[in-house]
Amino acid sequence: MTADWRAMHEQNRKSWNAAAAAHNSHKRDQGGFLAEGGSTLFPDERELLGDIVGKRIAHLQCN
Repeated sequence: MTADWRAMHEQNRKSWNAAAAAHNSHKRDQGGFLAEGGSTLFPDERELLGDIVGKRIAHLQCN
């Protein structure tokens, strides 16, 4: 990898890290929220899933 590519790679990495920090800044203690039974599902998603009491699900999406 040439020096130019390394510099671009490093700048890209820094940019993604900054974007991730900004994106996650509003989430506070999301792990605790979910552990206490919180949900990030939208109402239409919950309706499509039906009764999920006692089940484990994974809400996978881009982002």
